[in-house]
Amino acid sequence: MIHTASISWAERATKLSARAKSSSSVNFKAVDFLSDDHLCGLNSNNRVTCYDWSMNLVDLPDSVVGFQSPSEVLASESAVCGFDVDGVKCLFQDRARIKLRELLNESDPKLTGAHGANVCGVNAKTGILRCLVPDWYNFSRRSFRVQPKNKITAIGVGVSTICWSDGNVINCQTQNETRALPFNGAFEILTTPNICARSATEAKCWNWDNTPVALSSEFLTAKKWLSDLYSTFGAITSDNRFVVLDMTTGAARPAGSLNIPPVFEQPGSTLVDVWMGDYQRFCSVDTNSTVQCWRGYASGLYGV
Repeated sequence: MIHTASISWAERATKLSARAKSSSSVNFKAVDFLSDDHLCGLNSNNRVTCYDWSMNLVDLPDSVVGFQSPSEVLASESAVCGFDVDGVKCLFQDRARIKLRELLNESDPKLTGAHGANVCGVNAKTGILRCLVPDWYNFSRRSFRVQPKNKITAIGVGVSTICWSDGNVINCQTQNETRALPFNGAFEILTTPNICARSATEAKCWNWDNTPVALSSEFLTAKKWLSDLYSTFGAITSDNRFVVLDMTTGAARPAGSLNIPPVFEQPGSTLVDVWMGDYQRFCSVDTNSTVQCWRGYASGLYGV
């Protein structure tokens, strides 16, 4: 279980920046997970490495090697697990709350997801969607199963919304209601801050009232979609820029938005990966394995 540190994010950032000046031990190929007290990523040897907020190495099981795409690390409030090179492995897990390992062992790695305390996976043999929702206090059950009419091709897991593709519709379950959004052949779904999906031919988001917004081509063809919990949807474009979505227009916000480093707004940048956390927190890793973090609401970088 990852326990939240008592220090604020700003205090943590100051400590990380100060420590980084005297240490060059962080050498990530990708940022997999970041909380208020842990930073994890793949190092140059393709092994998972984690640091605490003081930049001390966190002891991990020797059996954990490198989490594989597309699962990377399934980080939730209850556990940090993923599909390792030879099976499901957990870095941190609250075994008393949910049977996460059992769910992952049964699930297709390409059809799994986690957000908050919620974790979902599509059974690799039966095609049934199974979700664990321990914190949905207004929901009648702490888990649910769905037998789709068609083969599920994508799922999206959020704190309060879980969606899955079912033929020409995206079905969504919340604590209090269900939604059905017309969309055919989705291969990716994100549920925060809005419900967004893309297929081979279109990309679209829906506002809270189900109003659709068509996304520009740079989001349709992006290498990676990512979002935080509250307000920001972003992408790494096909020409290697980091952009954030303007939900009003369906296009990218102007350069300089959310204090994105200018170097990552240029085509052909050195950007490799970006992690997005709550309250507009961002961390990037570049081709030199350098990790940089920034806040969308305050200028300035701090190195990790």
